[in-house]
Amino acid sequence: MQWFVIDPGRSTVIIEARSSVGPIAWEVTSPVGAFTLAQDGLDPTGAAGHLELELARMSSGNRVYDAELLRRVDAHRFPRARLELSSATTAEDGLIQAVGTVEFHGVRRPLNGTLRLERAGGGLLVTGQHVVDIRDFELPPPTMLMLKIYPDVHVHLIVSARPDA
Repeated sequence: MQWFVIDPGRSTVIIEARSSVGPIAWEVTSPVGAFTLAQDGLDPTGAAGHLELELARMSSGNRVYDAELLRRVDAHRFPRARLELSSATTAEDGLIQAVGTVEFHGVRRPLNGTLRLERAGGGLLVTGQHVVDIRDFELPPPTMLMLKIYPDVHVHLIVSARPDA
């Protein structure tokens, strides 16, 4: 087995939401974590790992939206979101079917999704996307004045990882 460490400076999570005034995207920079794969680095057999996001690093570029979102997700009380990978298998077209959990807003839920794993610059690039219903994490869809955010959000994962020496 080989461990890979997430490179926070080259990794990000993008959260895209639809609202009554158009799309809104938040970027969460500098995720941290590590994962293990079979020795060749592309075989998901025995995969395990975790990724953590500091919610205070979430930014849409609009301070009003960002402040309201951090208030709604109670970021002072729940400052991090955590993804845990418990297993993975090879799927068709070179994709990986990943199984794990996500903890957000103090709620832990199972999560299954598809990831793409590629060699990149001596390490690995892991990408994937998943639609999440925020109500599953005991969060009602936010509304502010005339702005309504719909509950289904698209989460895009872009992780650069290097082998751990």
